[in-house]
Amino acid sequence: MRRGAIHGPLVAQYLARVARFKEKLAVAIHMTAGQPARAPELLSVQYVNTPNNQFRNVFIEDGMVTLVTAYHKGFHASNDSKLIHRYVPRAVGELVVWYMWLAMPFIDQLTAWQAGTAHGTVNGTSNGMSNGTSNGTLNGMSNGTSNGMSNGTSNGTLNGTQAGTVNGTVSRRSTRIMERPTHGFYLGSYRRE
Repeated sequence: MRRGAIHGPLVAQYLARVARFKEKLAVAIHMTAGQPARAPELLSVQYVNTPNNQFRNVFIEDGMVTLVTAYHKGFHASNDSKLIHRYVPRAVGELVVWYMWLAMPFIDQLTAWQAGTAHGTVNGTSNGMSNGTSNGTLNGMSNGTSNGMSNGTSNGTLNGTQAGTVNGTVSRRSTRIMERPTHGFYLGSYRRE
C-alpha cells in the first residue's frame, strides 16, 4: 500500500512470491509425505469439495495434516480404487494450515482487487459480477484469477484444475478446520506436542 492505495506492481510481485512459495510447498509435501506420489495422484489433491461431486482430500487427523488419494498405478487394470493416506510432518502440515487459514483470504482479496482494476473498476469487482474469487492452488502451476458471475468461490485444488465452493467442516478429534465466510479457514485447537 502506498499513500492509502494498493500499488499494482507490488501486488503482482507479492503474487509471484506466493506462486514460488506454493511450488516449494508442493515439493515439500511430495518429498516428505511418505513414498513420493505419482503425478496424477499428487495433482488430484484438493482442499475443498466441488459442485461436480469431487470431494476434498486434505484433512487433519490427530493433529497431523493428511492427504487421502484414491489413485494407484493399477487402477485402470483392476477398476478398483485404494485409499492411500499420506501424512505430512508437523512442520510441513503447519505451513499448509497456516497458508490456507491466513494467506489464502488475503490472496483472495488481492486477486479480486487485481481482477477489478484490470477491467477498469475501482471497488475490486469486475463489472459488479465477481466477488471474492481466488486461485487456491498449492503447486503454483496456475496463477490466474477468475472473473464473471461468481460469488465467494475458491479454486481449491493443488493443481488448479477444479473450481469449487468452500463447503462444510472437517472435524478430527481435538483438531478442526471450519469455514468462516469472510476469513477462509479457522484453525480450532491445534495442539503442540
